[in-house]
Amino acid sequence: MGTFILPYTIEAHEQEYSFYYGTRADEYRSLAEKVDGRILSTDVAGGFVGACLGMYASSNGGG
Repeated sequence: MGTFILPYTIEAHEQEYSFYYGTRADEYRSLAEKVDGRILSTDVAGGFVGACLGMYASSNGGG
């Protein structure tokens, strides 16, 4: 099984996040835009969140 590279990017504008992916590093498609990120704030969560944004993928044991 070969390796598959999926370029992605996350943009943050104040409290909103937008997520993009592509099959090439210079062509991205929207996955989700203007996602409300206030739940990650200290005020809403009630303390330090330490959020780390990224993507996770799994073949779920399939090969």
